[in-house]
Formats: sequence, C-alpha cells, structure tokens
Amino acid sequence: MDRMLRGARLFAGVTLLLSMVVPLAAAVAQDASPPAELAWDQAKVSALAQQLAESVGKVQSSVSKLKTGSTVGSGQANAYLRLKDDLRVTRNMSRSLAKQLADGDGRDATASTYRRLMTLVRDVRENGRKMFLAKPTLDEAAHAGEILDQLAPYYAGAPADEKAGTGSGD
Repeated sequence: MDRMLRGARLFAGVTLLLSMVVPLAAAVAQDASPPAELAWDQAKVSALAQQLAESVGKVQSSVSKLKTGSTVGSGQANAYLRLKDDLRVTRNMSRSLAKQLADGDGRDATASTYRRLMTLVRDVRENGRKMFLAKPTLDEAAHAGEILDQLAPYYAGAPADEKAGTGSGD
C-alpha cells in the first residue's frame, strides 16, 4: 500500500512539475523567436542606426575609462581587453551601417553589415558578462540594446547571404 501511495505521489509531483515547466519552456521559446518583420522605412532605420552608433560610442568610451586591475593575467583583465576590442570593432561597424543607410543604401544592401554587427554585439554581451561594469555603463549598454530591439524587425526578412559582414567598419 505504501508503495502504491508513493508511486501516486511521485506521479502527481512529476505532473505538477511538467505543468509548470512546459508553459515556461513555451514562453522562453516565444521570447527567443525572431522579431516580426516590419515594412522598410529608410528614414526610421537610418535614424535608429545613427542613434545606435552614438550609443555604442558612449559605451566604448565608458569601458575605455575602466581600470583593468593590477593583475594583468587575470581573467577579468583578459575579458576587459576582449571587450574593449569588441567594442571598438562594434563602434566602427555601427558607424558603417549608419553611413550606408544615410547614403541611401536599403535593407538588402545593408543586411550583411547588420548581421555582422549582431555577431559583434553577441561577443560584446558575452565579454561584458565577465566584467564588473558601473551602472552608467550598464545603462548606456541597455539603451543600445533597446535601439537594437527597434532595429531588428526591419531586418527580420532580409535575405541571407553566405558571407556576412561585408561592411567596411573594421
């Protein structure tokens, strides 16, 4: 009898756990889905790209002012150097995107630059997680993230190419 009762409790516990995990997994999967495509608006996308370039420049400037610590070989110092370099390239790539858009290049012409920029942004986020960053730096980084969130739907349906990152920002 005890064995049957324990089995019933185990089944009820697993069922309860699954009833919580499945909706959570669905919510996470929904959040990870690509943004819905927006109709291309050259003026809006160009303005967002300009704001992004300025914001990334502020983040880079803020990070450049950080002290790396006295232990040059430490993991934090290495993460700082990678972050600093990633931000330099990200700033250049975001400026390149803004210039291309200001010059009248459309979605198809700028899609590879945008994809390369997003690859750099992922690297910056990864290396930034390894750092202790001040609140103003984090706030500016969050602002850049908000701009990227606004920009993403414009590139959601852009054609993929085999070689991302043909922008001249490096």
